[in-house]
Amino acid sequence: DAAFLAAKRPIIVDDKLQKHLNEENMAHLAALAQKLENLDDWSRDAIESLIKAYMEANELKMGKLLPVFRAALVGSSQSPGIFDVLALLDKTEALARLNDQITSIIRLNFCNNCIFKTSFFKGFIPSLNTFNNKRSYFFRS
Repeated sequence: DAAFLAAKRPIIVDDKLQKHLNEENMAHLAALAQKLENLDDWSRDAIESLIKAYMEANELKMGKLLPVFRAALVGSSQSPGIFDVLALLDKTEALARLNDQITSIIRLNFCNNCIFKTSFFKGFIPSLNTFNNKRSYFFRS
């Protein structure tokens, strides 16, 4: 089903996938989103190679991160393979959908005066700003 291609943001994540949207997984998703942002060749093979290299370097199994991508990009456990999904979405849309989920978790982890309660996301804020240039996600006026 190709309905995910036309889905409006933010993607609504079904209950089955909600459990995968935790801080640890979101930190990995943020790191991968940054790497994907720098990827020049937006093809299935290039995307798959990049994600698999990251997973190998971080000793992660496919079952750990692919549901996180599925949640962020499609919102449902029913979709084509995640590398196909990334390749079918244009780069801007794919990164925007990833950013929607990442920033929703980040917003939950901020306290007064924009101080992080957790160390998982330190260093990711500047790269996230480049996805959508919306500083309101990150700083109070």
